[in-house]
Amino acid sequence: MDEVSSRGIIQYLQKKWNIRIVWGWFIMALSLTILLTAIGLKLFHINGVFIPVFFIGIAAGIFFFFYKKIEPKDVSAFLNRSHPELQESAGLFLKPSAELNFLEQLQVQRIEQKLTTGIGEPATVRKIFTIAFISLAVSGIVSVILYLLPVQLPAHKNLPAISRTEINPPQVKEVRIIITPPAYTGKKERVQDKFNVTAEEGSHIIWNITTTDSVAGLTLVFNDKSEIPFHAGNAAHTQWHAAKPITNPGFY
Repeated sequence: MDEVSSRGIIQYLQKKWNIRIVWGWFIMALSLTILLTAIGLKLFHINGVFIPVFFIGIAAGIFFFFYKKIEPKDVSAFLNRSHPELQESAGLFLKPSAELNFLEQLQVQRIEQKLTTGIGEPATVRKIFTIAFISLAVSGIVSVILYLLPVQLPAHKNLPAISRTEINPPQVKEVRIIITPPAYTGKKERVQDKFNVTAEEGSHIIWNITTTDSVAGLTLVFNDKSEIPFHAGNAAHTQWHAAKPITNPGFY
């Protein structure tokens, strides 16, 4: 085997291993893209147009930070480590014949028959390829599981209308106030449906209030800060009554 063919074998191994490394990282980028796409579609309802963006971004990041090209000197160093029969002389195949001294030429002649294209690849290359296929299998399995799972986050654009029941506080439905003036005034009893009351001194007033819903209690507060508690007139606590004698004429 001459110098050219020996150098050609090293270049062949270099190209072969580099291609396998590239394919390994490519498969890993594809695996991550599949996994992220499955998560994005299932949980966040992403648009499918982002899938190529994911792949390009992941692949670019992997090749920028992790890919390291194998050089001819790396091939010769591996051959020297893994093939003792080459006697640590694989690097001689990379030197032109004119630069080899007599002893180097003899060494090349002794070992060149032992250099073949069937030499195994470095553990690093095998490891990258193995991890790539494992990651592809794992991402595929996880993606299928995510697809089959019924649980998912609600899509913001498709949120169902939330039914809200507005709870209104109980209100006064009806007011009936009976004002009985004192006998000396000669005035008759009168009834009104307004809270503001004008009463003569000595009058007797009865408040009847009906609420829209049940309430725990009612208290009537006057302008002078005095208070009158109401008493429930039914079990539903929607009808209330209170009474008060008026000791001073005025507006209440």
